[in-house]
Amino acid sequence: MTTTTGPWGPIGSLTRQGERATLEYRRSYPFDVPEVWDAITDFDRLARWFERAEGDRAVGGTVHIYMEPELTVDLVIDSCDAPNGFTAQWHHPGQDVSHLALRVAAVGTGSEVSLVHRGIDAARSDEYGPGWHHYVECLTAHLTGNEPPKWSEFWPALRPSYR
Repeated sequence: MTTTTGPWGPIGSLTRQGERATLEYRRSYPFDVPEVWDAITDFDRLARWFERAEGDRAVGGTVHIYMEPELTVDLVIDSCDAPNGFTAQWHHPGQDVSHLALRVAAVGTGSEVSLVHRGIDAARSDEYGPGWHHYVECLTAHLTGNEPPKWSEFWPALRPSYR
């Protein structure tokens, strides 16, 4: 497992298992669980810090995430324990299905978010790693009212940390 820090704070942990990898990120917030859950699952709020999404958020449903003009990633919801978390299959075109788990837990008067993405192609860890890290930092900026990091600066600076 590799865990380092970068110019934007702690970098997620990267664990390689042969040709597959797992990325994990944790962040604490001074906001309660319902507020953080809403920022993650309300499509209007999600579009402000992540990407535009639409679909069926119920167990068994599919949420379409529009990552780029011609790239749609589908999440198939496996389980949901609102407002504490969900698990889903990550369907990225041209790649094997991987698995996403997101948890929001009460910690003191705030909350902690844990995002784990398992089963990604280890050769793509330097793509997924800075990507998820960027989105975690964008969630932090959204919740705190700060300016999110710029993708054009963030991506090249963090990519080597996930190799």
